[in-house]
Amino acid sequence: MQTEPIFVARPHRLRVIAVIATIVLIGLTLVSQLMANWRTLASVVSMSLAVLALRALLDEAGASLLVVLVASIPAAAATYVGTGLALWALTGFQKGPESEIADIARRALRRS
Repeated sequence: MQTEPIFVARPHRLRVIAVIATIVLIGLTLVSQLMANWRTLASVVSMSLAVLALRALLDEAGASLLVVLVASIPAAAATYVGTGLALWALTGFQKGPESEIADIARRALRRS
């Protein structure tokens, strides 16, 4: 009987190892890591809910899988970005990945 390597057969173990390694190496607890990324996590949750709701509506209408996929991609992107920007604005445009992306976009617009 041939068995697969542990990391191929059990990818969830890699996630646990990565979380433990992060806690040990940088000294941040899991809760503090989640709190630092709460806007991203909230955006992911809202995107997931929007896609699930859209899929339910399209399934009810008898849409094909291709239609569901084509409609879900822009809906997911818009929901993720919109939620992220709204939460960033509500928190006073705090420094973070969003501000870095905004700076890059400003520089790119100035060049054009």
